[in-house]
Amino acid sequence: MAVPNQWGTLSILCLLLLLLTLMVVTCDGKFLYFKPGVEYKYKFKSDARVKSLDTFSVRAKVGYQTIWENDDLQEICLRVIYASMGSKAAGEGVDALEGRDFSKWFSFNITRHGEIHNVTYDPKDDDSTLAFKKGFAGLFASKLHDEDNKELVDPHPEGWKYDVTETGHEGLHKASYIVKRSEDGSHVFTKTRHDHPVEHAKANYTKTIHYDKEKGIVHSVQIKEDFIAMDKSPEGFDLLANLGPIKTKSAFKKVDIPEMRTFATGHLEFVTQHQRKTPVKPKTGLVIGDLSIESANIHGDDVNVTQALEHLRSNLTCMRWEPAKGTPKLTNCFRKLRAIVESLPEAEISKLIQNYLNPKNTIPKNLSKYRPVAGSTWHVIGVQSKPHN
Repeated sequence: MAVPNQWGTLSILCLLLLLLTLMVVTCDGKFLYFKPGVEYKYKFKSDARVKSLDTFSVRAKVGYQTIWENDDLQEICLRVIYASMGSKAAGEGVDALEGRDFSKWFSFNITRHGEIHNVTYDPKDDDSTLAFKKGFAGLFASKLHDEDNKELVDPHPEGWKYDVTETGHEGLHKASYIVKRSEDGSHVFTKTRHDHPVEHAKANYTKTIHYDKEKGIVHSVQIKEDFIAMDKSPEGFDLLANLGPIKTKSAFKKVDIPEMRTFATGHLEFVTQHQRKTPVKPKTGLVIGDLSIESANIHGDDVNVTQALEHLRSNLTCMRWEPAKGTPKLTNCFRKLRAIVESLPEAEISKLIQNYLNPKNTIPKNLSKYRPVAGSTWHVIGVQSKPHN
């Protein structure tokens, strides 16, 4: 009854990578500049521990090179030189990115002070691959103010500080920056986010950007986040509000929710730079988008549907035979069931809805017994017959 799939792992990492890195913002300092004709190579590593699930890791080497610029804006071509992803459960030697094509075009426009305006990419690119590229681009996005901005910054014992409101892929949020300056003139920007886009969630998030004045580049980016989803229903929440025709024999107001906690770190570090011929951007066949997570569909088309449906049936059976009052086993089966549904392509989800929820449909006898528990489950996990989430 294990959740099938490499894709479920890849989906989680795509989301974690995006949640860690994308901060689309505006600012006034000029700290980001890539010299034309030079490719800057960085190494990246991230580790994410999802409580009661697994520990995931990504390792990569990425090149960034200017293909166009004006006084305040550069278009950067992003080249994924190497990328791998594994998990503790899968064991050593298992790479979920093996064979994945990162060669299609991807570039992004970024100002000297950190605002990423848009990205340009090949629409034929795989959704998960595109999500990784957006993550690698978003590592540089920031809101870097110099101390000369007297209207915004305040003195700090080690440099200066300021508070800002930023709009990123996760929506509007407030953040504080503390900037330390070393004797050689380099800067270390440490950002702390004050809230989290997920309602009722708790999180500690910091992003540290080290600017090397001598080389004129961002030398490293360090990200840390500890995320905890709510574990109890909030005040005023009606569990039965969206259950439609499904009725319960007992009323209850409060629900204990299985804890969802993730601790993740990401580290980008400069390795080397070298002369390289400027890549030629294709004149046709590309689309312009943004870094937002909404523009990258995480549902996989390469999931083994037959295997996923078998696991789905087994977890429905598990839930069907557990006591109605709930047990740890029932909770575990529900978690697996939700992960399976989220990994399925939308066409398969539509088929499931029709098979399990539409009473006019004739379904095989061996599946009919699952209809009651499946009906309740689809409502609880939020799978609808309209656009799926």
